[in-house]
Amino acid sequence: MGCGESKKEDTDMVGENVMDFFDRFDTDAEGYLNPDKLFEKLKVEGFKVSKPMFDAYIALIDENKDGKIQKSEFKPIMGYIISCPADDVIFKVADKNKDGKIDKKELSLLSKRLGWKFDESIESMTKDEFKAFVEKNLKK
Repeated sequence: MGCGESKKEDTDMVGENVMDFFDRFDTDAEGYLNPDKLFEKLKVEGFKVSKPMFDAYIALIDENKDGKIQKSEFKPIMGYIISCPADDVIFKVADKNKDGKIDKKELSLLSKRLGWKFDESIESMTKDEFKAFVEKNLKK
């Protein structure tokens, strides 16, 4: 089973189903979560994720770009936070054609989405090269 994919054990977070966890955090019953408030609640709950990585997850998962975490977006985010190294998450999302490398088009799309810059002369990146690229950008 790959990074961020559901498996029986991943549906249970400290004795709670992921969606029950969402409902507990959605104290206003609005059906969405504010990312900054969620980050703070995750820290209180003991989850270890850096703010830059959390922000990258949000940028990757927030398909409708409304700046809110909808219930349908919550499970993938938590799956990544629970089970995946940061560079694996971003690699999996960026590798649109699933060929095991990041080509120039994929890198351009990802960089635009996350507000990162990249060397336009790069034609493709291996997973190790991509890992170095992610680490460099998360440190900014």
